[in-house]
Amino acid sequence: MKVTKAVIKRHRDSAAEYRTYKFKKEVNKVKVIKNYNDLELGGNAKTHYFEMAIQKFEAGKKRSAQEYFSDAIKLNPKYAEAYNNLGVLKYGYDKYYHGAELYYREAIKINPNLVEAHNNLGVLLKDSNHHEQARNNFEILLKDSTYYEEAEKEFREAIRLNPDYAEVHNNLGILLTYLKRYEEAEKEYEVAIKLNPNDADIHYNLGNLLYLLKRYEEAEKEFREAIRINPDDAEAHNNLGILLTYLKRYEEAEKELREAIRINPDDAEAHNNLGLLLKDLKRYEEAAKEYRRVIRINPDDAEAHNNLGLLFSLYYYDGAENEFKLAIELNQDYADAHNNLGNLLQKVKRYEEAEKEYREAIRLNPDYAEVHNNLGNLLQKVKRYEEAEKEYGEAIRLNQYHADAHYNLGNLLHKVKRGNLLQKVKRDREAEKEYKKAIKINPDDSEAYYYFGNLLKFLKRYEEAEIKYRAAIRINPNYAEAHINLGFLLKFKNKI
Repeated sequence: MKVTKAVIKRHRDSAAEYRTYKFKKEVNKVKVIKNYNDLELGGNAKTHYFEMAIQKFEAGKKRSAQEYFSDAIKLNPKYAEAYNNLGVLKYGYDKYYHGAELYYREAIKINPNLVEAHNNLGVLLKDSNHHEQARNNFEILLKDSTYYEEAEKEFREAIRLNPDYAEVHNNLGILLTYLKRYEEAEKEYEVAIKLNPNDADIHYNLGNLLYLLKRYEEAEKEFREAIRINPDDAEAHNNLGILLTYLKRYEEAEKELREAIRINPDDAEAHNNLGLLLKDLKRYEEAAKEYRRVIRINPDDAEAHNNLGLLFSLYYYDGAENEFKLAIELNQDYADAHNNLGNLLQKVKRYEEAEKEYREAIRLNPDYAEVHNNLGNLLQKVKRYEEAEKEYGEAIRLNQYHADAHYNLGNLLHKVKRGNLLQKVKRDREAEKEYKKAIKINPDDSEAYYYFGNLLKFLKRYEEAEIKYRAAIRINPNYAEAHINLGFLLKFKNKI
């Protein structure tokens, strides 16, 4: 999500006018800067250094700005605003997060009412992956909510000090979204928009939240409002493109993604999303071009290599294998890439290698239902039926709405019957239940109807079987097996 930048605290007093006048008149600017005490501003020297730091900051001269803020602190060790601004520089430009945190805390210690420092400390704590523990093991950090709790505390203190501070409400909304406290997050964004309706970032963040909540019409409205306010907001165009792709409004989606790329040609995410869209539209050559562009922008982008592998797996197996392996080389913990490589290896009947990849994906992400389903398919192919049944069951336990897992389990239950006659009948009944669940979840799955029809034909429930075959053909008029089985069934019924 887009995070509003930390806030530089400005300071003005009567010395500023005279200093600005002298600075403009003096040809030798360096002389004025270095010999400011000669300007006879007496005790306001600290203010001079502070304001010069602001000027340097706005001119993009971050190192000089840092020196001037430090000089201001030397003249006045209790200069809270200078500590706050040093924190901004350390956090945003030096990436020295621990140092930034110390500066923000010192600013708050000196002046507990400095709203900007509370906000900035909250931003830093919210983005708490600066912590050494996070770099080593992000999962451990997520379990420890200390940073997020303190971030929320700082944002709420800033709001207490200044309830009309739109930026803090926005930042608190982002934090609450991270914490999946969506209702509270939405309220904060709404307050922020009421205070500052022309802040594109707030509309963008609210759009992201509404997308998460599947309130797509409202999300689209917020993304479009962000774009109206700032037509050059590449991220808003990109996310609107993602939303429109999901809604299958492909022409509009492509337009938005290409606009994001026009604004920022090096926006790897937009190129990647355009590649995904073009792949769905079967414009494979164009999709490959977008993925390659992502890789040119960032050669270490594991996701782009993975996506290029998925594209190649449709027609170029050697290339696909190479891309999946590159993705894994770049990110050994990339469960998706291991799963996709497993699918490819299963397709080319390298079953032992495929199983290894699936099991590695499960080791990395034990709750990955799709991999359990894929491993089940592999185990069924190599006739390890009991293990396959277990994997399908695990996939369903993790995701009860996994239509393919229900369908695959139904096939296995009908195909492999163990025990006495009663037990075999029981398995067919269980298979029927699984097919029904699969169809309920995905009514457009022609294969589920077809195999359900086969089961019903086996059970001599011919009228019902005919209905299922016809449903499969309605969904997929080119389903040859369904036509053949329906023909045999009708011929058989005429003989009864």
